[in-house]
Amino acid sequence: EEFRKELLDQWYREQPENPFVLTEYIKSEIDPKTELVTPEIAEKLRTLTRVSPMDPMPHRLLARFELASSETGSTQRAIEHLEFLDAREQHSTSFAMELSRQYAKLAQWDKATAKVTRATQISPYDATIREHAAAIALRAGKPALAEWHILALTRLEPDKEIHRQRLEAVRKMINN
Repeated sequence: EEFRKELLDQWYREQPENPFVLTEYIKSEIDPKTELVTPEIAEKLRTLTRVSPMDPMPHRLLARFELASSETGSTQRAIEHLEFLDAREQHSTSFAMELSRQYAKLAQWDKATAKVTRATQISPYDATIREHAAAIALRAGKPALAEWHILALTRLEPDKEIHRQRLEAVRKMINN
């Protein structure tokens, strides 16, 4: 292990922008359980996004790092990485949902709506996502879209009275 670390350090000093060396160096610096990224590692991850533009790993780690940061501009930097990841994701709603939350925080309702809609397309039978989609639609001033998601909720969870109450409330909103 010590020899491996010395060898990686040497390779990194000799070839700091070699994507293979950089990837292994970064992996050796990060605890695989916590994946905690320090500002120093974040810089190396940024370099890796440049020299290995299709690798999702640095984007995933940088998105988490930026979301945990309170620095000015960190939300926008996180969004850039989340967009990269979401564009390549076919089965999980996690990136689309996180993007909808981040865009909602920024009051960018069209983008928040687009991302939560994508999440409902990936996982149409997930009631939690539908509830979030309805809430975003209402905040975006799109009660007809909220009605559509709430109607889906009444079919997904027919035993929950709250969905029928919300549907009735949204329909009153639309008709006034």
